[in-house]
Amino acid sequence: MIKYLPALQKLNPKKVCRYLQNHGWNELCQVFGGRAKQFATHDGGIVVLIPLDVSCSDYIPMLERAIVDIANYNKNTIVGMLSELLNPSADIVKWRIIENETELGQIPFESMISYIGSIKNSLAAALLDTINPKVFHPKLLTKNVIEELSNCSFGQTEFGSYIINVICPLGEYQYNLFDNDVEDLPLYRKVNLKMMESLSIINRSVADGSNELDDAVGGGNVSVNFLDTIANIISVNELAHFDINIVRSKSVPSPDDAVTNILVSHVVNQKIIDVADRYRPHEPQNVMKTIFGKIINMSGDANPEDRDVFTITLLILGDDNDKQHIIVRLKYAESYHVVSQAFENGLVVRVTGTYSSASRKKYIDNGTITIAN
Repeated sequence: MIKYLPALQKLNPKKVCRYLQNHGWNELCQVFGGRAKQFATHDGGIVVLIPLDVSCSDYIPMLERAIVDIANYNKNTIVGMLSELLNPSADIVKWRIIENETELGQIPFESMISYIGSIKNSLAAALLDTINPKVFHPKLLTKNVIEELSNCSFGQTEFGSYIINVICPLGEYQYNLFDNDVEDLPLYRKVNLKMMESLSIINRSVADGSNELDDAVGGGNVSVNFLDTIANIISVNELAHFDINIVRSKSVPSPDDAVTNILVSHVVNQKIIDVADRYRPHEPQNVMKTIFGKIINMSGDANPEDRDVFTITLLILGDDNDKQHIIVRLKYAESYHVVSQAFENGLVVRVTGTYSSASRKKYIDNGTITIAN
């Protein structure tokens, strides 16, 4: 039984041949009366046979053997190789999440939701940094950005740790050959170059103890929004680290010094937060604000008799549909019954009070709370 039958049936053998040509394989000859082609690596170490006649009874087994050999040569998984071949006119951004819980290719449900949301936002920020560079973007997921991101998709993950494949289409560039001096690269090639460049600046700035990241943000080359998205990814599990690899389509050229792989860990998080806070537009402080959300935590003095004031943590959705936490201070006698009911039943609450913020933390003091209708 062919393990990857649906994917193999979707492959166009002529496109597989073009892939090999674009990746430096040499076409040797046609065999079986022109029903198959032989290709060899540049050193002649590996030879594969690509069947061309889909009506042949052994077409699928022959194609599978060829894909396995190509994947082994590229030090790729079969799933990864099929993903690259089925999306030839796309760059694939591989986010490898490395932590104890992902060693078997599994990941906690809530963590996965957070990672996907933050990775999507990091791509949105890199997109805005590419087409409209500035220190801070007032809104990340604008209508145009949402429409553009709808062209991207998540590919199948791979075994061992947990790999999220983000497929970024390059438009009508499939298997075209370009000169190295082509200036008008596809949008997502520029976006991926920008993302990897920004991550490199973060790592270098931390390693060297330099002001390179400050200069990049102050000059509008890396936005506060992009720094926030990376901090959000790290915050899901600060014990994890992330190996980000770009598999770029060979049909579109890249600069010789383009970064293809980078490692991100919690070591950079404090630098990111500090720089982002220096350049983040200051929110109005001590203003009345009303918010809606769900209570995810509550705390107060252990002795009820001394519990005049207690705090709750409210989960809300920000302007870009990202999850945010707000710490709310409430009077115990007036609010506990509402808080208890909402917390136990997962109800949405309405909170009004004096809003302030410090760094990435947000607060509401002297709050009043009711169950939202």
